Amino acid sequence: MLHGLLFADGRGMTDLTIDVEQAADHAVLRLIGELDMDSRAELLIELSNTMTGCRLIELDASGLRFIDSSGIAALMDAQQRAAAAGATMRLIHATHNVQRVLSTVGLSEMLTGEQPGATPG
Repeated sequence: MLHGLLFADGRGMTDLTIDVEQAADHAVLRLIGELDMDSRAELLIELSNTMTGCRLIELDASGLRFIDSSGIAALMDAQQRAAAAGATMRLIHATHNVQRVLSTVGLSEMLTGEQPGATPG
C-alpha cells in the first residue's frame, strides 16, 4: 500500500491511498481518496511498480471521492503507459460522481471500456 508522498518542495502527504492486489498477470489498484494534482504522481509511481508482467491492470475507483483535470490526465497517462508495456488498463467500479466527470469530458468509454448507456453487470 502506498499512502502519500513527501515532495521536495515541502508538500506533505496527499489524500490518496492505493491498495494493490496482484496475482499472476492481473493487478487491481484500489484508489481511495482524491486523485488530483497533488496525488497524480502517486498513481503513476504505483502503476510503474505494478505493471511488470501484468496483462490486465484494473483501477478500482469505488473509493475515489474526488477527481480533477490533473487526475483525469493521470488516468489517461496511466492507460498509455500500460498499453506501451503490453497491458490493458481499465477503470472499474467508478462512483457516480467520478463516472459523471468522465462522461462529461468524453472519456468514460475509453477508460472503463463500457459502452455509453450500458448498465454495469
